[in-house]
Amino acid sequence: MAGASAAHKLMEAGLEVFICGGGCWMLDVGGGRINEKIDGMETGAQWIHGGCPENCLYSYSTESSAWEITLSEEKSYPTGHFYSSKGKAYTDWECKKAVEVIEKLKNEIKEAKKGYNFSLSEYFVDRAVDEVQKLHEEDPSVSLSDLSDLVLSMVHTMHNYTGDRLEDASLQHFANAASRKLPGGDMDLQDGMLKIITILLWNFHIQARITYSEEVTEIKWSAERVELKTNEGSYKAKHVICTIPLGVLQTKPNLFSPSLNDAKVDAIKNMRPGRISKIYLHFEKTVFKPDEEEAPLNLVWTKEEMEKSQQGDNWIHGVSSIQPCGVEKTLLMWVAGEGASIVDKLSDEDVIAGTTNLLRKFRGDADLPGPTRITRYPWLADPFILGTYSYPTVNSKETDYTELLTPLP
Repeated sequence: MAGASAAHKLMEAGLEVFICGGGCWMLDVGGGRINEKIDGMETGAQWIHGGCPENCLYSYSTESSAWEITLSEEKSYPTGHFYSSKGKAYTDWECKKAVEVIEKLKNEIKEAKKGYNFSLSEYFVDRAVDEVQKLHEEDPSVSLSDLSDLVLSMVHTMHNYTGDRLEDASLQHFANAASRKLPGGDMDLQDGMLKIITILLWNFHIQARITYSEEVTEIKWSAERVELKTNEGSYKAKHVICTIPLGVLQTKPNLFSPSLNDAKVDAIKNMRPGRISKIYLHFEKTVFKPDEEEAPLNLVWTKEEMEKSQQGDNWIHGVSSIQPCGVEKTLLMWVAGEGASIVDKLSDEDVIAGTTNLLRKFRGDADLPGPTRITRYPWLADPFILGTYSYPTVNSKETDYTELLTPLP
């Protein structure tokens, strides 16, 4: 998206443009982590966050009559039904109390930008434990262990929003982002996000050159010109805009010649590329109860189970929710952190088997039918992507973003 947008602007200014690389390595499409929407399913980026005029992508989309737009309402976080790994269904009262704790912590985080430099995990986990303890002291009938597990699992679901482990994500940067969050909810494009790229680049095949799935192996730069070396040849230009995904940059320290300055190297090292896997589960028949069909199924792991998610190869501990997605007899499962890295390398058969066991465990039904097939794209296994959405760590600085935007030489 960043490369296509830049190319579009340059062509509007009358400059000659060449796009090298880009797109899914298995598909000849541009757009980075954006994929083709098939039968109502987006296996890549799906939403434009912030449906308001201040969002330039929203404004661009609404100015065009080429697609239909659906805006989802902002909802109190999180929603749906909650089950423990022993099949216990949490009551509405328990969920209400847990949500109140989460909302209180989210409101408090606005003050965190005034000097704290903890991880999200350090802040939320410690504060959540304190708040649950207070509830238990006020009403001893409140199960301390059950409510603690519920609240901590709600905290755990935040990794779907940050992009990875809360232990690495910066509280201060998260607070800054929360204070600047654009209003208007999330925007879903009826024809899929790829349509934006298609419209941006529709005339490039006539007016510009594009190569897909061509790997850049070296970027030689100087004050006079830039030379791109690829696995198929080389290209020379006066200027190059580099929109290579963060995960790829982190695995290619010798990509630039001469090397980038220390400030840029540190900025790249300080961030994380994000690890999220998005998997559509297809069933022969509906597996949710009638009153649950329109609400997410949230998985409440114990503290001990969540600690296991950072050990070994048990990817299911990276699953926090399975939800309806608007496609008949299909649910959408989110996997985050190390679990996402693992699941993106597994066969479909292994994912189906693991998901079936997961659903049976949390629903307390050993005969619950599992999915018969899945739809996904393994972004973390794609050598041209190696990540999902990046995020700042506790080592990141506000100046890192400015540094990466500053041109060389």
